[in-house]
Amino acid sequence: MDITDEGLVLTDRLPVSVQVLDTLPEKYELAVADQENESFLKTSLVWQEPVDLDDLDQVGQELRRQDLKISLLLEMMSELLAQNNTIPKPRKLKLSTKGLAFGSGTVELNAGQQVSVMIYIVPSFPKALKLYGEIHKSEDGKVTMVAFEGVSQNVKDALDKLIFRHHRREVAMVRRL
Repeated sequence: MDITDEGLVLTDRLPVSVQVLDTLPEKYELAVADQENESFLKTSLVWQEPVDLDDLDQVGQELRRQDLKISLLLEMMSELLAQNNTIPKPRKLKLSTKGLAFGSGTVELNAGQQVSVMIYIVPSFPKALKLYGEIHKSEDGKVTMVAFEGVSQNVKDALDKLIFRHHRREVAMVRRL
């Protein structure tokens, strides 16, 4: 069973950490984490939204210049925050709205364990999605999968948009090359 077989899938190297839990958080705590994830995903989607300069009038161009200045300040702040936060090393992963698959690596994770997962999905911003789920192992035992729990449809939709944009950027880069 591969939990990333259906729908859009992001395949990349991203910082991710997994922490084993005794039990999953209560429904209220899952809902709070879900709201934080939704807010972060919506903000990151707006932040990464390209603006077509050809369609802008003079006022629009001035707003775009201001937007670029704010983006530069946010990137500088992100670099400072990243220096003070311990961000895990990137690892190859597959991410979908249903779950996460990654190489087992050095940490021993067993099927059935409850975990929290921190995924730094926007490289220029040192804030992570915090998701919860249950460990599944592949048949060969080399790939660990986490089936997410307590993820709302709003978060799934925003995650799908982010994954689609990532895929669209990859296609555009391949075409340029």
